[in-house]
Parts: sequence; structure tokens; C-alpha cells
Amino acid sequence: MAALSTEASPVINTAPVFIPVELPPPVQAQSAAPASAPQAEAPQEIHIELRRGAVTVNVRWPMQAAAQFAAWLREILR
Repeated sequence: MAALSTEASPVINTAPVFIPVELPPPVQAQSAAPASAPQAEAPQEIHIELRRGAVTVNVRWPMQAAAQFAAWLREILR
């Protein structure tokens, strides 16, 4: 069995010091798609298809009412 040392180690109380680090200039990020590529248009409506057994229901909801759609869907899925 190893003997435990009773000698105390010295504790050095020094305040943290700020050390400035020089970084290279930031690099401009380039988009993955070329500038001439057509931009995808944001969808104007939410479209879901619900299936339960032999019944299929397609629902289209305006994107402007997304919060109301979320509330409606939460109730339907209960």
C-alpha cells in the first residue's frame, strides 16, 4: 500500500491574463449554387395527405395561416 504524502503543494494565486491572438482575415463564403441558377420559390401553401385505413384526405392550407394549420393538425392527430 502506498503511503500518502502529508506535504502540501504550493498554491499560486494569479489573476487570469488576457493574451491577444492574431487571426487571419475572414474568408468570404461563396454560395454552393452558381449565380445563374434559378432560385426555388417559397411554397405558397402547405399540402399534406392523411391516410387512415382505406380513407385518404388531401389538405391544402395557405402558408400565411401556418400557425392555425399547426393547431388544427395537432387536434386531428390526437
